[in-house]
Amino acid sequence: FIGVACVEEGTKFVMLMLGAWRNKNFDYKFDGVVYSVFVGLGFAAIENILYVFQFGLSVAPSRALLSIPGHMSFAVFMGLYLGKAKVCEAAGNMKGKKQNLLKAYFFPVLFHGIYDSCLMIGTTPALLIFIVFVIAFYIVVFKKIKFEAATDCLINPQQSRGFFNYMVTGAVVRGGNYNDNIPNDPNYTSYEKPDDIKVEHRYVSNEMPGQNMNNTQNIPGQNMNNA
Repeated sequence: FIGVACVEEGTKFVMLMLGAWRNKNFDYKFDGVVYSVFVGLGFAAIENILYVFQFGLSVAPSRALLSIPGHMSFAVFMGLYLGKAKVCEAAGNMKGKKQNLLKAYFFPVLFHGIYDSCLMIGTTPALLIFIVFVIAFYIVVFKKIKFEAATDCLINPQQSRGFFNYMVTGAVVRGGNYNDNIPNDPNYTSYEKPDDIKVEHRYVSNEMPGQNMNNTQNIPGQNMNNA
């Protein structure tokens, strides 16, 4: 726990606080999970490269199957509580902020420690515990991701992500009063089509340039007087 989990999760936590906590783009609660997972995957990539250089390519498959999903899953919990801490800070709840920041470090260390301990012990019971733990842990992680994504909200209701929504949805978000991203006023138009989006319809003809357009094809049911 002390030699691996505390140090590695502490390193990722510090990187998140330095690189993402005060970032102006950290304006949605779920952003904490996104940033944390990217930090975790980056950490796993560097760690795996160092292992391959030290022990050879023989360790690459096991590291890819165990290390990368593990770091990603630990990072989900770190980002989940980091987002909650950010919401508490925006609401002026400093006690809630401190508690969630502590959880953002404690739970990844706990799960990482259990994960590594089962592998390092190397006995059959420890391996069985590891398999059960990993299956249950991944199920919980994916459910957490699904729930947090579905209930995502602005950290500060006065903020908006006009450019982000324009790039993703093709619509511009106008400022409004949000409650879980849904305007309170039913008559309020949340999205407007950008003025610079124009659809031009062109008539495509089979006629060759310079050809007389008065020559028409015989249409069934139409009386054509041939001279």
